[in-house]
Amino acid sequence: MTIGESNVLSLNSRIGKVSKARLIFFLSVCVYKLIIEFVYLNRISPLFSYSLLTTDINVSKMIYSWGICVLICIIHPTDQNKPSTYLFLLMTLIIWIPLISYYWMNNQNTAYVSCEMLCIMIIALWCRLARKKFFFGKTVSHSIFDFLFVVYVLMTLYLIAKRGGIDTRALNFKNVYQIRREYDNLRSIDGYLVNWSAKAFFPVMSSYMFLRKKKILLAITFLLQIGLYMSYGYKAFLASTFLLLLLFVLIGKRKAFKSIVTTFSIGNVAAYVLDIFDITDALRTFLPYRTLFIPAKNQFHYYEYFSSHDFLRLSGSFLGRLLFSEYQYDRPIGYIVEAYFINSGSNGNTGVFSYGFADFGFVGMLIAALIVGFLFWLVDSTTYNLPLFLTVGALSYWVVTMNDNSLLITLITGGFLLLLLMIMLLNTSDLVLEYDSKDVSNS
Repeated sequence: MTIGESNVLSLNSRIGKVSKARLIFFLSVCVYKLIIEFVYLNRISPLFSYSLLTTDINVSKMIYSWGICVLICIIHPTDQNKPSTYLFLLMTLIIWIPLISYYWMNNQNTAYVSCEMLCIMIIALWCRLARKKFFFGKTVSHSIFDFLFVVYVLMTLYLIAKRGGIDTRALNFKNVYQIRREYDNLRSIDGYLVNWSAKAFFPVMSSYMFLRKKKILLAITFLLQIGLYMSYGYKAFLASTFLLLLLFVLIGKRKAFKSIVTTFSIGNVAAYVLDIFDITDALRTFLPYRTLFIPAKNQFHYYEYFSSHDFLRLSGSFLGRLLFSEYQYDRPIGYIVEAYFINSGSNGNTGVFSYGFADFGFVGMLIAALIVGFLFWLVDSTTYNLPLFLTVGALSYWVVTMNDNSLLITLITGGFLLLLLMIMLLNTSDLVLEYDSKDVSNS
């Protein structure tokens, strides 16, 4: 056999492996889509039709929905050494697949779904760009992170103490809404500190202590995060710890793509089984109901509302009110939109794309996609020294918050810019530069 023939055989073998892996990924996403649709039709909709999680099946839209699913899998980023590939996957499972499933099961608007498909393509294009290795100045001493850890501990203890300490009622998920109603939504600086502690400091400090192999200090970060949950009643704080640990484990294994999709599928099946056998409804309430389908429903509600009302033009944020226009409502927009459809008195938050529509229509959605895509590329270009599973784990909850907040709130109030800054610093710290990559698989 000649060298040329050997090279051709080797190339054909690699192409075959890639094609097989993409086929397996496609099939696993299809199974996931079928599972969440089954759970919705057989459990979520019958139980929560009063909150407009109704069923109005449209067959032609079902076909279009599956066409979008196929397209998502075709354009999906494939470089499994880049954090953005996994962040895109999380958006696919948490935001886009539930959206296109809800679309056909409730006969929703095609124009909105088509524009979101353009958003997906824009973000996928950013993820496929070559990364640029940006240095954050000179090498940063890891002693800076020791100082930040002290700040994190003191800040979190202050927040827990100010709330009155640990509330054991939080051991029962059904009590968390009562706990949250007992304080005024943290509209002061404390509201920023709570989000920054849970969504920025916790993932970075836990990653830092993992790199330093400080088991006791690592355990303290998780205890502080659980303490925040038990003080303020936000289940998302608790969920972020499980998501971080889950991705630590899954990305450290082979075939991480398939493992992540399979885990989400199993989670929804478990939620259904535990519910119908009256073991617990906690997982059903949290995963398919609250994490997947409530945000999907709210996206279409925002589209419908702002199709007949004036756009916000960023007036829902402090920056927008300062630069563009005065806010015309007496309550946060989530309450206004929710009351327009059903007078539940709850806050119908939505995600970055529908908030983009609320601000500037379809143009706002595309602008949000351009910014999210750029941030994904920036993550790839500023975290190259960090073990992959640490980067994805630290940034994973950011994806979840994008399904429930506007982009400005996610970046500033939600602490993503602070999170990204600390990750960039950690990327060039002397601790990471001396880190032995052989200690961690797939780093």
